[in-house]
Amino acid sequence: MAPVHVTDMSGFWAGTYAENQIATKLTNAEMLRISGLQTRDAYDIDQKMNWAMWGGRDTWGGVMRASYPNGDRWREATNIRMIASVYAGQWVEIIGRANIKTRWDGQEQVIPMSEIKTYPPALWGRGNSMQVVTSVSADNVHSEQTKGVVRLPIYFGNRRAWVMDRWLA
Repeated sequence: MAPVHVTDMSGFWAGTYAENQIATKLTNAEMLRISGLQTRDAYDIDQKMNWAMWGGRDTWGGVMRASYPNGDRWREATNIRMIASVYAGQWVEIIGRANIKTRWDGQEQVIPMSEIKTYPPALWGRGNSMQVVTSVSADNVHSEQTKGVVRLPIYFGNRRAWVMDRWLA
């Protein structure tokens, strides 16, 4: 994952790079839309969505967080949040550039960043609106098979998202 500098529409920073703290709230309908964009591979949709939402534990550990009874009852999820992240090796569209003053590594710095295009729920599944959730092992091996192929939208709610230029390939 690459740290994302999330701001409101006026450019005021969320104040942290912690993807859990700046997670995006989703409705149940939006979560169901995400599930509908998954494809069956070595894992079925129930397995992927339970993995993504950490089994309904309503605690961080997965790429999404939600409340629901354990099992395959993820379709009934409430309190749904998706981490604010973009994933290594995945395509993003650059829509602007700026040098942004921010706190990074314990210091206030001016860092070159690129604003990435985000997609509202009506556009999920079209064009490049989705990313494959990637991971890196302890041995620094990149994978696009976290629980089979899991796709999440490039979406941060009604907010803007900036990525440090040094994280872009």
